Amino acid sequence: MLIKLHLNLNQPDKAKSYMARLSQLQDFSPDRILERDYYLAYNDLLDQNYQQATIKLKATITAAYQLKQF
Repeated sequence: MLIKLHLNLNQPDKAKSYMARLSQLQDFSPDRILERDYYLAYNDLLDQNYQQATIKLKATITAAYQLKQF
């Protein structure tokens, strides 16, 4: 499974706006949910909330691995 990452650490505003659009989509496919969760974790990193970002990234990676098994 390939999760598309459109992040540019030099353009956090662009990443935040993409995450906002992604969170408004009504697409509940596993790929979209994982992508949205990844951006939520990235948003925490931008806000320097490292503990929450770590928790969200671990959960997202675990979910992606489990989906790949099926």
